[in-house]
Amino acid sequence: MLIQPLYDRVLLRAITNLETASGLALPPSGTQQGLSMTVIDFGPDCVANLVKGQSVIVHKYAGIEFNYNGEKYYIVKAIDILAIVKAPTKEEEE
Repeated sequence: MLIQPLYDRVLLRAITNLETASGLALPPSGTQQGLSMTVIDFGPDCVANLVKGQSVIVHKYAGIEFNYNGEKYYIVKAIDILAIVKAPTKEEEE
């Protein structure tokens, strides 16, 4: 990607469809208070424990939104990330 966030900023891509365990794609709700995003990159001063490709939830009005190559992206401050979505462990799935 040719966009490199500066300072403590995080570059995110909007998740357009959520997938259930059976593989059914669900569109995100328009009334939700948080948005599910994928971490694309982050600036050198970001102290959050983020990994590229990780799913996170940010506040609905956090950061700026822009389109790049036909996809919707956001740049937010690391502090605007509300939660990290972790994959369930085998114990949690049972």
